[in-house]
Amino acid sequence: RQILYWLGKNYTGLSLPQIGHRVGRRDHTSALWGIRKVQAIADRLNIEKPACPITATQLLWAAEWPKVSQ
Repeated sequence: RQILYWLGKNYTGLSLPQIGHRVGRRDHTSALWGIRKVQAIADRLNIEKPACPITATQLLWAAEWPKVSQ
């Protein structure tokens, strides 16, 4: 779900409330939390935003997800 939030922010023009609603009828704070979590992990693992959302998903899904405190 967090990867979906991140993809929504980076590859669509949707607002946080729209992203949250489309991912399980969540609110914007859930989307924001997920986006921050995934971005922190992407930054820590030096994963830059690929041009293709499928490639981004594959990279994030395959990554070792360390514990990241926020």
